[in-house]
Amino acid sequence: MNADWTVLANDYGGETVTLFPVIATTAERWIGWVTVESQRPIRRIIANMVAAALYADNGQQQYRRNVDFRFEAQRVDVQGNPYGAVHAFERTVVGSATSRSTRAYTLNVELVNDPSNRWRFRARRLTATDTDFEGTTIDEVKWRDLYACGYVDQLHFGDVTTVHAVRLATDGALAIKDPKLNMLVTRNLPRRISGSEFTTELFPTNSLADILSAVCLDPLIGNRTPDEVDFDNIYQTEQEIKDYFGIDVAQFNYTIDKDNLSFEEILTMISGAAFCRAYRRGSVIRLYFERATDDSTLLFNHRNKIPGSEQRTEGNDAENDGIEFEWIDPNNNDAPATIYIPEDRSAVNPKRIESVGVRLSEQAWILAWREYGKLMYQDCATQFTGLPEANLLIPSERFLNADNTRGRSQDGEFIEVDEDDPLLVTLSQPMQWQEGQAYQIFIQNRDGYVERMGVSSGGGARWALLEREPRTPILTRRTGAYFPTTYVIGVGTSPRQARAFILGEKDRANADGTVPLRAINYDDRYYEHDLDFHP
Repeated sequence: MNADWTVLANDYGGETVTLFPVIATTAERWIGWVTVESQRPIRRIIANMVAAALYADNGQQQYRRNVDFRFEAQRVDVQGNPYGAVHAFERTVVGSATSRSTRAYTLNVELVNDPSNRWRFRARRLTATDTDFEGTTIDEVKWRDLYACGYVDQLHFGDVTTVHAVRLATDGALAIKDPKLNMLVTRNLPRRISGSEFTTELFPTNSLADILSAVCLDPLIGNRTPDEVDFDNIYQTEQEIKDYFGIDVAQFNYTIDKDNLSFEEILTMISGAAFCRAYRRGSVIRLYFERATDDSTLLFNHRNKIPGSEQRTEGNDAENDGIEFEWIDPNNNDAPATIYIPEDRSAVNPKRIESVGVRLSEQAWILAWREYGKLMYQDCATQFTGLPEANLLIPSERFLNADNTRGRSQDGEFIEVDEDDPLLVTLSQPMQWQEGQAYQIFIQNRDGYVERMGVSSGGGARWALLEREPRTPILTRRTGAYFPTTYVIGVGTSPRQARAFILGEKDRANADGTVPLRAINYDDRYYEHDLDFHP
């Protein structure tokens, strides 16, 4: 019983003026001990001390407030009893006189002497709050995180990449619930010695040929044998790209981080970044480099197309009037950059392209202008079903195609070559020769290339006189040829003459061996900016 309880009733009538009691303590206030146990010896600790802000403000000026803290660590035995010396660390969380954002300090220290799997930790504040300051003081500091670390003796963890990263506890970083880490890395791959022989030592590379070779041979991606990859073609094509552009744009700079991509999709992605198309001839993988050319590899006419299968569309159905090409700019902290064509951004409905593996400005520039060229100068599209020889075509390859959408045809195959005059040939289709008209004939030679030359009447509707002998001998069915030599005869600027196209898509062969094809007209202007960086 305390007699002072009667003071209020006897001396003050049971009431007092307003009181302002103050509770104070002079004892040390600790957070902890916190015991941590690990399977490996704990050799290092990382602790975060975080303050929402550290400052004092009297309404006219902001002042910095720093907070000192003490962190202690001690070993613990199997029974949970502490032993040994107490390791003490004193640090400071520094405030700001200008900012009111998060302030923090990361204590990252090594625990020396005898290692132990069990430690206990505690922390306390050393700096007292300034209660005499006339204004607002914000100086609360929280012990938010504690990490116990051990040494890693392994040099690697097998077929996996391990990364240790430090992220500063800023307001922006803390606002991201699922942070992601992006890094610039270069993969180490074998280097080619010769043929299908590669080094066992690995080298950092972004070479198109090195990457394609490694992807093809990788047991988890291509799983191809060396006999199924034309390494000579791949490395020769890489050199052709460098020689053609005058700079090394035969590169691929991207980490494929998706496991649902097929081998064909990966090949298309890698080769497309370097102006190529990967294809398979038989069971062998090769590369085709798309560029301006005067040569066409195949000729299609009514003899090697399914009758009635061809459709042509004049003009361009695309509604886009410009290009927005996005690539990764290494000179801007590897941030995405965009090439606008037209450069004044006057396009109302531009085609947006997100490139993959492009980190060179020259490479991005050429790819963007190629896309713009095909957007502006495509004025005809065709699709038809070709006979089995259409399988020889490679996507992006140039070929000649006669217009078989009309009733009559001025193309066909050679029936016979005159024994006395090898320039005089018999045609499979009658030709209406006109006096004073110039004619051109396109001949599909047996070496796979189309040859063009002048031609005139040979004295009859089915007789033609060639300007010169073809590069390879003409084959006919009468001589036992399975694929006789075919031709297309063009008359001046007639739309019926053979026209150059670029193969866009080639579907899988039908059950009867025929192949559906889709193509757009060929135009040299697609490639008019290819040599912008050639020395």
